Amino acid sequence: IFGKNLKCIMPGRGNRGINTCKINDKIRDLHLDVSLPGMVTRDEVCKILNQSKLMVYLGGGGQNDRGPLEALRCGTPIMITYPPNHSPIVYSNPQVCKIVKNSDDFELVANNIHECLKDTSEGKREYVNSYFQSACGLNEVIIPDMKKLFNIIRENPVPNIEALKEAYL
Repeated sequence: IFGKNLKCIMPGRGNRGINTCKINDKIRDLHLDVSLPGMVTRDEVCKILNQSKLMVYLGGGGQNDRGPLEALRCGTPIMITYPPNHSPIVYSNPQVCKIVKNSDDFELVANNIHECLKDTSEGKREYVNSYFQSACGLNEVIIPDMKKLFNIIRENPVPNIEALKEAYL
């Protein structure tokens, strides 16, 4: 649509799903610039995400898959479909996540990608990472939450579901 052949990296197996099985033929037939490294280490995923301008995750399966969270941690904006399959942290901020309404509408997906790629500045990456840190950061969120939980456990040597409800609901 836009006269561009974007470079794409697709780590993982890519051998499940009705549309996923057709990817290799499409890459070959359309002469797309797509790298398929297969299964890679967590460190390699981190390198890929740090070099990426956008993570596009249009799969319909999974529950709270960690890929979008890892992308946000790396400062990489994301595009998803099926928000209920993800953490609200992933989809609640439209400045870091674009939600595609219909991933089977390829023109819509292309237009969404084009819009997302308009701002690939370092400032955008810093914002995305800062957002992740405020929502999931070890020092900002995880350790304080764990301290809170351990204090409740310490104060209630006999399990007390009401104390947990009071603290977390």
